[in-house]
Amino acid sequence: MPRSAPFLTKWLLIVGSVFGLWALNRFLNSTTSAGVPILHPTFLRILYLCAISVTLAVSLNLVNGFTGQFSIGHAGFMAVGAYAGAAVTHVFPALQNQFGLLIATLFGAFVAGMFGYGVGVPSLRLKGDYLAIVTLGFGEIIRVFLANTDKIPGLNFMGGSLGMSNIPALTNFFWTIGLAVLVIVVSRNLKRSLHGLAFLSVREDEIAANAMGVNTTKIKVTAFVLSAAFAGAAGSLFAHSESYLDPKYFNFTFSINIVVMVVLGGLGSITGTTITAIFFTALPELLRNANTGVIKEYYKDDYRLVAFALLLALTMLLRPQGLMGKREWTLFKKRAEDLPSVGFGEGNDSLSSNLTPQSSTLPPVLKCLDVMKRFGGLVAVDGFHVLLKPGELVGMIGPNGAGKTTAFNLLTGVYEPTSGAVIFDGTQISGDNPYPPQTRSLLLAKDALITALGAYLVGTVIYSCVSSLNVPPAELYKVFGMALKSGIVWTVIIGSVAYSLFTAKTRRINQPGMPSYQCSNQGISRTFQNIRLFQELTVLENILVGSAGKLKTNLFSAIFGTQAMFREEQIARAKARRILKQFGMERLENEQARNLPYGDQRRLEIARALMTGPKLLLLDEPAAGMNPQEKVQLMSLIRQIRDDFNLTILLIEHDMRLVMGICERIYVLEYGRIISEGTPEQVRNDPKVVAAYLGVEVEDEQNEMSVNPGIGGAVDA
Repeated sequence: MPRSAPFLTKWLLIVGSVFGLWALNRFLNSTTSAGVPILHPTFLRILYLCAISVTLAVSLNLVNGFTGQFSIGHAGFMAVGAYAGAAVTHVFPALQNQFGLLIATLFGAFVAGMFGYGVGVPSLRLKGDYLAIVTLGFGEIIRVFLANTDKIPGLNFMGGSLGMSNIPALTNFFWTIGLAVLVIVVSRNLKRSLHGLAFLSVREDEIAANAMGVNTTKIKVTAFVLSAAFAGAAGSLFAHSESYLDPKYFNFTFSINIVVMVVLGGLGSITGTTITAIFFTALPELLRNANTGVIKEYYKDDYRLVAFALLLALTMLLRPQGLMGKREWTLFKKRAEDLPSVGFGEGNDSLSSNLTPQSSTLPPVLKCLDVMKRFGGLVAVDGFHVLLKPGELVGMIGPNGAGKTTAFNLLTGVYEPTSGAVIFDGTQISGDNPYPPQTRSLLLAKDALITALGAYLVGTVIYSCVSSLNVPPAELYKVFGMALKSGIVWTVIIGSVAYSLFTAKTRRINQPGMPSYQCSNQGISRTFQNIRLFQELTVLENILVGSAGKLKTNLFSAIFGTQAMFREEQIARAKARRILKQFGMERLENEQARNLPYGDQRRLEIARALMTGPKLLLLDEPAAGMNPQEKVQLMSLIRQIRDDFNLTILLIEHDMRLVMGICERIYVLEYGRIISEGTPEQVRNDPKVVAAYLGVEVEDEQNEMSVNPGIGGAVDA
């Protein structure tokens, strides 16, 4: 079968599904020969509400489930989309038709997406409870704003606290079910793609994801915008279904209901979220409309709140992972590995991309020039200078607290140096890199402007607080009110701007260095002192995350499942499996990382680092926790990957036998400064190294080393 056949089938399926939805919509909205509706309007409305709830819950799952953020202001984005969509058909009566509904829904999605971007960019620096508070605040601000639109010229048609009425009832089965299916398909395609693995890696471990080349900030903002846009589209359909909007509907309780649907269904599970959204929407509506028999006599609407609370409590006790956990139900098992295989040469380019002749005449891979890092009054690294040539295997040793891991963090963009410079492959990636004078002046002017705007808001709040105290008497405010307000506001503005200009000499001096994900994409990869695997992902998925930073396809390719995306994923899987085979872990590819023994977890972390295609590999205590046999195997593995991938390796380790046995040169740190460097023999006989490690006289230590050339074997310093 031609390779394009599956994609042709997919598009035929899409066209057939759209036509089927249209035909079903016509059928459900028709009547019998006796004039009786095929489906009672009450049940048709319940179908609409279920589809809208599915859209809201699955879209929130993109943020809370896929990226692990905690947003509880989803009703605010729905409200923005609802009022924006309703405004379109109100302002333009010619659009009060099905085409107009499409325009209104797209506009509602766009406006909500922009609000999502505006909220997401500044607030996603926060995590956990703090992000929840910000999103909750956003939802309440939107609700209060909508309740006061009757006082705003040009927006009074929204009705304020009385609500917006006379919205044309345009929503039907086709649009609501179609949107729900769209958000499910988009989420499903994204989750099953390499781009989706990048989303999941942010949820599992943000620091490790950055180190593997994943732009975590971009991922989180993207999830926030997509989620908000779908919520806005659902809001527009809701507005044109109910024909009336009330700000009180989009309250905190409604946001919590959406969160409950996601949590009960299983964070990250599209299937579970869909099931719970339908259940929690349909059941109350069905019971609310039960007008006969025992149900009418004993059922009260308030009982559903008790039932929901009990269900939530029971779920947390009996199944804390939710209905489906992170699992999915699918009819389609075909994935990228099921496509026609790639020839060895086609997918092997990344493995051999660094194979260049080793030569002492080649420029250094890494050069650190007098790097210093200060944390307040503590100098963690000072005068740090390192020179690494292509293909070298270099060790870095020193007692605990010497600054070794801090040095690694400086090399990989986790920390910015206080002074000095880090140069990798001829490019300065961090350190002293002053702004051009004109650029710095513009940035300082921007800082002053932002400070002035913030000061205006603060001054206005201060005036409001002072005026509410009625001291001095309120009569004075009638005469001097504006002058007093101007005085307070301008005092705050002038003071804030003056402080901004006064501190300007200490700000905006150096251009920011490369963040961690850019360092990875430039060719610096690392492991961690404390293993940082993506515990819920499989072994193969962990390694595939290493390719996420260098994808050529974009997010839309993943969402729509293009042939280019499948081809790229296929090549990445072929490379990942070759790396697994080289590490002897191919039989474990479908095992969750958390289930691996300690030694295999260490090896998996190294394998994942190799997937990024590095030129420089930083290994932070790779032998920690290993038994002697595993350490011998590790020594052989490090040599092998250095030779096979032609890497430059910088190794932190406390096991002296391992360091002395495989490293060609060694740097020794003490209190953040390099006190010795040279060959293993030179370092072994350096009195400063002996004193730093064992704190004994040099003569005594020389006698000790003559008996044990490994400086006491494994030193747990």
